[in-house]
Amino acid sequence: MKELLVLLIFIFSLSTSTSAQIKVIEKNSTEIGKVSAGGKKFDWITVNNDNYSVFYRDEQYKQIDDFKNFSFKGEDTFNYLYDLLKKQCEAPKKTELTIEVGDANITITSYKHYISLSILAKGQPNGFFRITSKQLDKLFGKKKKKK
Repeated sequence: MKELLVLLIFIFSLSTSTSAQIKVIEKNSTEIGKVSAGGKKFDWITVNNDNYSVFYRDEQYKQIDDFKNFSFKGEDTFNYLYDLLKKQCEAPKKTELTIEVGDANITITSYKHYISLSILAKGQPNGFFRITSKQLDKLFGKKKKKK
């Protein structure tokens, strides 16, 4: 009888300690912009308390949707990155620029109608994606100014 009581107390203590380790996390991030095709989201940016995350579909795979991301802090960095990428869209073909943004090293290569971003983010294998100037505006949530 005593052993049964000890066993029940032990089982009860295990079940209460494991449920105490589960915590519901509120989603506080806001999507700034996205690039999608055919109703499928390929690239998007979110912000949560001044922490920005850029999510992208790694284009090195043709048949597999492998999504990766890199993060950085600050609205100034966000705006500077956008301006830098826009300049690269207008740079001569095959112009290459390597930058460090937050937890990632990014090599940006200019082509005729798009730029290619090759990204090495901390703790992730290399990935890359391509984006046009118009898609860049959508991704960063920028509205085109009317003339």
